[in-house]
Amino acid sequence: MFIDTIKYDSILVITPHEDIIRENSEDIELAVKNNYNKTITDIILDCNHIQYINSFSLGTLVKIHQNLQENNCKLHFLNVAPSIKTLFKITHVLDYFSILNSIDEVKEKSK
Repeated sequence: MFIDTIKYDSILVITPHEDIIRENSEDIELAVKNNYNKTITDIILDCNHIQYINSFSLGTLVKIHQNLQENNCKLHFLNVAPSIKTLFKITHVLDYFSILNSIDEVKEKSK
């Protein structure tokens, strides 16, 4: 899977360019692992190119969130499609994840 990563000070933005399914969910996990360091306080998964996340991959995202939380880092989602928002609501993962309207929301908090 093609994944862009951009770092803004203490914020890492990860942008996958296709739906997140079982066959490529490990790619997201590796992108986080390979780009995370102790200076990063927030990771934003930009879902601009994602229309679908299957249940296996949702489990992977929860696992990523738990690992980041142990290091005082937060996982956020940006540009989330309505179908994925519905999935997040139904599965109650919005108790863990936050959905952003813009990257600026996190940038303002980190100042």
